[in-house]
Amino acid sequence: MLRVQSNAEEGKEAVKAAIACGYRMIDCAYIYGNEAVVGEALTEVFNEGSVRREDIFIISKVQDLTVVLAQ
Repeated sequence: MLRVQSNAEEGKEAVKAAIACGYRMIDCAYIYGNEAVVGEALTEVFNEGSVRREDIFIISKVQDLTVVLAQ
């Protein structure tokens, strides 16, 4: 599993390198702020044809709104 939380270019390159090494599970979340970066990297990898979308598992989380509303 790869969890990316970094600046945009480093994050994109990390995702692409991880996929090239065999990673197939990527951890995203709104709170990590990595969804756009991961999406850009995956778009590039899919367009290159090195991996198919159906071979990648993307994990995401929904923020618990009860915590937000209680504040």
